[in-house]
Parts: sequence; C-alpha cells; structure tokens
Amino acid sequence: MTKRFLGICTLILILGGSTPVSAQTAEPQYTYRWLIQPALQIDHFSRSVKAEGEDDINRIKSTLISVNLGFEIREDFILGLTVGYSFNNFNAITFRRLPISLELDVGDIGAFVAGVDLFKSLFHLKNMEIDLFGRAFYMFGAKPVWDIPGLSVSGQAEGRPGWLSVEAGPMVTYTGFGYFLPFVKIGYSKIWATFKMDETIENLTGSEEKKLTGLSDLLINLGFNYDVSQAFTIRVEGSLMPHADFKDLDFGLGFKFIYFLN
Repeated sequence: MTKRFLGICTLILILGGSTPVSAQTAEPQYTYRWLIQPALQIDHFSRSVKAEGEDDINRIKSTLISVNLGFEIREDFILGLTVGYSFNNFNAITFRRLPISLELDVGDIGAFVAGVDLFKSLFHLKNMEIDLFGRAFYMFGAKPVWDIPGLSVSGQAEGRPGWLSVEAGPMVTYTGFGYFLPFVKIGYSKIWATFKMDETIENLTGSEEKKLTGLSDLLINLGFNYDVSQAFTIRVEGSLMPHADFKDLDFGLGFKFIYFLN
C-alpha cells in the first residue's frame, strides 16, 4: 500500500511538472510563481470494505484533522501537500486464524495521515468552470497493543492498520452567484486497507493480515466555496459513494478553511 501511495504521488508530480508546448505561440513557458495557499482541513468518511476471500462486510470510519499547503506550480494548476492526524474505527473486523479468534471492539485508533492533491482548471464557460481534481490520503504509523480479556494467563494483541484513499474526476463550478460558488464532482473513489494482527498468549503466538478493498468506486460530491474575503475561503462538501449493486452507500463530509498568502 505504501508503494501504491508513492506511485500516485509520483504520477501527480509528473503531471504537475510537465509543461504543455503550444504550436501557436512563442511566448516563454510558465514558471513557478510561489502562490501559496495554507489550509486547515477536517474530513470524515464511512467506507464499506471486504477482505479477500471472505463474505463479511465491514466499515472503516475515519475522522481526519490536517493541514494542507497548496502551491500553484503551473498556471491554474495547484498541487497540495497534507499532513495530519486521524481517528480510525475498524470495529467488528474478525481475525479467525489466530490462536484465539479476535473481533475488534476497541474504539478509535489514532494514526498519522499524509496526502497529496491536485487541481487543474480546464476551461471556462459563461458562469461555469470545468476543472479536474484528484487527491490521495494515506493513513500510517498506528501500532496499538491490547490485553486479551477473559484468559487465565496473560495475553496481548498488537495491531498494525493502514489505509489508502484515492479519488479523481471532473469538477463543475457555477460562478454566477459571486462569492458563493456551488460545485459538483463526479468521479472515481476507492479505498484499500490492511490490518495485521499479532497475538501472543504466553509462549503461543500467531499472526493474521487482512487485505481489505472498498465496495464503492463511484463518487458523487456536492459542495460550495464561500469567499469570506479575497484572502479567506471556506469550503464545505459532502460525498455519496454508491456500491456497485446500488444497494448501499458510503459517505463522506469535508470542511476546508483556505487562506491565500499572495
């Protein structure tokens, strides 16, 4: 999963670093402008996942608090880097291949989160903007240890969870309201997760790793930007992610407070 996240980051950097060549003009190519946009983000999602070779459906719920730093590295092309902390709930995932089966019921697990995102303006129509967006979040660094209850001897379980969330697609913004800018995103959204559990009961040990894949691929997102001033914008957005059979939904909610330094 780490390799997948690094591959996505590399792809975004390649896209950001490439400079289109125009056959119609001999003007100098666009160079780095140091337009900086620091932001505070709060995100929450609930995603259904299934382990390889199993029928059980579980949910991963996560709340992320992070700081994002956006750079305009090409004209109308913004690259953002994110670092923060997340509170993750994997409850009800069951590990059956350990010496004693375990079902998670431990509440939230704290972990670090890192992310990368991009925004590319494609073209403008009357009162409409058509853009391209993409972002990836990677949760890592958690290694909680729990005592196993109900045993006559000492026993411990150590977990190592992680997840990677990716979304990308087109974005349409209506600009006719002035400072209030509603938008819609329709695109691809996916989550992958792993959870390795090590169990130790005196001299008896065991290990099991779950590889979990999200059941939803489609993203439907509605939101708005509100320009409080020329230097400060608030973004609110909600996401629906229907399963492939359209019998259930995942959801997400996000708030972003953006300050423009330039």
